[in-house]
Amino acid sequence: MTTAKPADAGHRGATKVPEITVLFWVIKVLTTGVGETTSDFLAHTVDPVIAVGLAAAALAVSLTLQFRAHGYSPVRYWTTVLLVSVFGTMPPTSRTSRSACPTRCRRRSSRSCSP
Repeated sequence: MTTAKPADAGHRGATKVPEITVLFWVIKVLTTGVGETTSDFLAHTVDPVIAVGLAAAALAVSLTLQFRAHGYSPVRYWTTVLLVSVFGTMPPTSRTSRSACPTRCRRRSSRSCSP
């Protein structure tokens, strides 16, 4: 004879993500800001092709570790979130840092940078 288990029994132990609380959102906002700042810094101090390549490799390693994990690890999880933010903002940042025209000028159809 088997006994019925509650629907969420053992679920928390198997999750790879943190519980969604106010602290989660505070850390999420901070990692997004740090990721964008890091992306800008790297785009202006390192060759953009190298910076994007290194960020992509680091993200790939971090995602692999996160997907292969059997449980939640704060360091592994938030490193992955941070690297998603860094890599996600790198291609646009790299493209704008290599051009003499600011982003707002390039959105227009004309090639000139006149306002």
